[in-house]
Amino acid sequence: MGHKRQNAKCPCGTGRKYKECCYSKGFHCLVDEEGNITRDVPMSSEVQELIPEIKRQFIQRHGRPPGPDDRLFEGVDLEAACREVSAAMREAKVDPAYVYAFERTGLLLTEENRHLMPMKDVEEFEAAMAETSRRTAARAIRRWTDTRANRLRTWATEAPKPTACCRRSSTCISSAPK
Repeated sequence: MGHKRQNAKCPCGTGRKYKECCYSKGFHCLVDEEGNITRDVPMSSEVQELIPEIKRQFIQRHGRPPGPDDRLFEGVDLEAACREVSAAMREAKVDPAYVYAFERTGLLLTEENRHLMPMKDVEEFEAAMAETSRRTAARAIRRWTDTRANRLRTWATEAPKPTACCRRSSTCISSAPK
């Protein structure tokens, strides 16, 4: 497996050159003999500590060590895990724009891991955050407008009716003949 050439198009899909897009990120793109591209992402020390146990569980289930095409995290319901993460973020009062961006992209973008994300993923996450901000602003404007309209309707229906008053003015409604 070889490294992706720097002047080739970036595999993240932005259309930019690899060297101008994801080359300086915290991962490298590798190309196999058939032209398939994979991302070589460094593992944190916490994940490195978990790998031996995960491999042991794989061997226990399958009776052999995992191969390069085997999934180590099999049996994990990713949709359920995402729902749990979303619920936990809402309960922790995380910014709704961030929760929406996570649900939309499946990514958790932070300043600590931004350098590990392909530019296309970063742009997609940020676009989802901006979309939520626009929606929130539009919702706030709609709520304000609705409140104003309701107040005007209330005022129009509850405004005091003219009563028999002065009867001096020809423009007075109450001075019209009965």
